[in-house]
Amino acid sequence: MNSWKRYCAAVLAAVGATACAGIADGLILYAPMDGSAEAAAANGRPVRAEKLKFVDGRFGKAVRLEGGAKLAYPAKDQFDFERGTVAMWIRRDRPWSEQRSWRIFKAAAGKEWNENAFYIGGTRWDELCVSQHDRDKKRNLVLSPNKIPYPAGEWQHLAVTWNGPEIRVYMNGREISYKTPSNPMRERPEGTPHRLEIGSESSDKEVLAGEIDELRIYNRALPPEEVKALFNHVPQTGEAK
Repeated sequence: MNSWKRYCAAVLAAVGATACAGIADGLILYAPMDGSAEAAAANGRPVRAEKLKFVDGRFGKAVRLEGGAKLAYPAKDQFDFERGTVAMWIRRDRPWSEQRSWRIFKAAAGKEWNENAFYIGGTRWDELCVSQHDRDKKRNLVLSPNKIPYPAGEWQHLAVTWNGPEIRVYMNGREISYKTPSNPMRERPEGTPHRLEIGSESSDKEVLAGEIDELRIYNRALPPEEVKALFNHVPQTGEAK
């Protein structure tokens, strides 16, 4: 039985045939973080894995990011600016408002930070922030409602989906923000990102102080019912191996 058949068999046992067809379809990178940052994907070996620690996670182990830790994956064939989904469990050490800004995910193909880029992060105002930047540095921006109660020290499931200019943000299986820009960028971000950076940037700025577990990247925008199924999903031993 190949890896994808084993994966679907495990998911079938946990959430049923319909959910399996959903949360397995289009999955191009899956990193369970169970003692290793390696992902079940064609290019799943990290291109950067520095000062990583593995601690008790939402399921099994999780990767801890602090004190200069760096984690990045190859981007080729594992990210699409036009459409996709990034999902993970996250747990922050401190209230989200105690840091000027912080990064959860970054995919950038340009020479400058705001050129041909896609970011997921947060602000000092307790907002989740998702931004797309085109080659002219124009952007689409989605902010979650202010002061959403995301208690420090507790696991939260985050999912961000995009399909062209449409961006949706989900926490714990529930949609909290949606935007179709009235004046979208003329051009989509283009090119292949340099790498997919998780929890930090190349510098030590804007680091997510906390843990990440069950990282998944899809080549399609999951619909709300599949995001909910993913939130309720309990990973099985050996899934996607």
